[in-house]
Amino acid sequence: MNRLEVRERAQILHALCEGMSMRACERVFDRPLATVVKIVEEVGDMAIRFHQRAPTYSPRMIQVDELWSFVGRNDHGYKLDEKVESEGVSWTYLGVDPDTQLVLGYHVGGRHAVDAVAFMRKIASRLTRAADGSFATRPSIAFDGLPAYPDAVDLAFGDDVNAGVFEKQYDERKRYKGSVRKRVKGSLDAEEINTWRIERENGFMRQANRRFTRKSNGFSKRLEFHERQIAIWMLYRNYCWVPRPRRLRDGTSRWEKRVPGAMAAGLTDRVWTIDELVEMSDEFRATRIAEEVNNAPVPAVCPDEAPFWVNHSPYHRRAKVHAATCSTRKKALAAEGTVVREGMWRGFATQDEATKFAAHLEPDHHDICRLCLGSYLTLSTFGRRR
Repeated sequence: MNRLEVRERAQILHALCEGMSMRACERVFDRPLATVVKIVEEVGDMAIRFHQRAPTYSPRMIQVDELWSFVGRNDHGYKLDEKVESEGVSWTYLGVDPDTQLVLGYHVGGRHAVDAVAFMRKIASRLTRAADGSFATRPSIAFDGLPAYPDAVDLAFGDDVNAGVFEKQYDERKRYKGSVRKRVKGSLDAEEINTWRIERENGFMRQANRRFTRKSNGFSKRLEFHERQIAIWMLYRNYCWVPRPRRLRDGTSRWEKRVPGAMAAGLTDRVWTIDELVEMSDEFRATRIAEEVNNAPVPAVCPDEAPFWVNHSPYHRRAKVHAATCSTRKKALAAEGTVVREGMWRGFATQDEATKFAAHLEPDHHDICRLCLGSYLTLSTFGRRR
């Protein structure tokens, strides 16, 4: 498999982070769609792992909100019994520090209590704690009028937090007419109970991600790639994106240079480049392949008695289930656990075990052999035949 140079992959990744869709990148850069998909897959998995292991931070103020989108299709007009799993309306929760503009975390799910609690616990895990388990800096959280937020804050933070709700009010025609600020926990100034920064962040996400653009066909078709793009955007936003200079509000004509959120928060001392993100994904890919092969369950079956086999190609990132009588398996002439040109072969007692093992190795690219286990159609003189 030929891989593009780091610079060219970085250009495609940069375009994806600046509002272009995958199909648009295919046309502009004159590369196959599969190449663009592979870049999103590899960099997205690296970004998800990076956020899971990101260093802790002690912000003074946190603003949270949820962003509407959908995956596969919009739920409007469909009955509940017609819904397909992992398709429909999806809400993206975001938490941001208004002082540094650092995006602390995200969560993809529904607009329900269980997802709000999961999101708040992710935010709590990003905060630095003292030796006794309490937060090093007592955080303050502002959110909108979603009913699930107060209980979620209580479950995730307990009493070691200041919380307030910025509730918007609408008339009978659903037109905005004002807002009300309420304290929920602790002592929080009324002026700090607002969501202006997170609302701006929502707008930036819609502008920088084609998947969130309304009334377009660039929406996500699969939930896995939806989360991958969000993780890529968050990494790009925190470490690579430099805000434009702004004029100081002191009555002078001076301008102030600004830095990415991670630099402002002290998590890094420089601006990262897109090339570095691609190189990080290459290192993550090599490490993950070794971890998956070493940690994969070893089948307890004798090679001579295995009726089903899994062929895993770490280089091509593909896994396929074959029968023992398959011509592909016979041509490989490889014993169990032996690495050959076609990859690694392992035997299993049942097809279900083999399929689960293939899915464990390659969640996105696993299948069964169409020659020995599936239906293989060919076109002959007399029409299609199996």
